[in-house]
Amino acid sequence: MPVSPAFSPRYKNPNSRGTDVKKQTIPKCDWQSVIELGGRYAEGSEMVHQLTVGALWVHPSCVLETGIIQDLNGPNTTSFLLGIRKHF
Repeated sequence: MPVSPAFSPRYKNPNSRGTDVKKQTIPKCDWQSVIELGGRYAEGSEMVHQLTVGALWVHPSCVLETGIIQDLNGPNTTSFLLGIRKHF
């Protein structure tokens, strides 16, 4: 069965400088785990130490982060963190 010239691997569009099919690359995205020991000042009290366990999804144009924050020496609270950062 004959193959149409439009589907031939050697076919080039006369109006373009290259072949009709362009290769698109998908940027690599990475997942990273995070364990962080930090602290914050709570109004009216001393410094509260916190432990954060979470994950980051790193993309060339943005970062998505999520985690669970546990107070260690202050009010026994657990918080959830969800954030996004845009790279310009």
